[in-house]
Amino acid sequence: MVILNNDKMSLANANNDKKVIAIYIVFIFNALVSSIFCFTYFLGVFIMKVGKIEKKVPVPVVHSKIRYPWHDMKVGESVLIEAEEGESLFNLKRKVGPAARYFGEKTGRAFKTLLMREENGVRVWRTK
Repeated sequence: MVILNNDKMSLANANNDKKVIAIYIVFIFNALVSSIFCFTYFLGVFIMKVGKIEKKVPVPVVHSKIRYPWHDMKVGESVLIEAEEGESLFNLKRKVGPAARYFGEKTGRAFKTLLMREENGVRVWRTK
């Protein structure tokens, strides 16, 4: 900032001072908004309602929307999972691959998945 003395101050220095002050105001405003957001976010994370303990509440049976035939497959067999209309093959492989791998880890089996562009799907082989 320019220190004022008894001499007249140039207009350029006054405009620079106004710009610096405006930048400080914007910085302080952004810091204030950010701190309010963080406070309300963490307040919501740390303050939660805990319900009472209940007995005899049945666990719901979870059914997958998609049924894969992993449990029926024997070593050396494969299955083609075809892409639905408008679904990309890459996204289909991202769904099918982890599902087969997870099932294999839980059951001691192993699967190999490959994207088959010619068949418009993902082919899964049981390897173990």
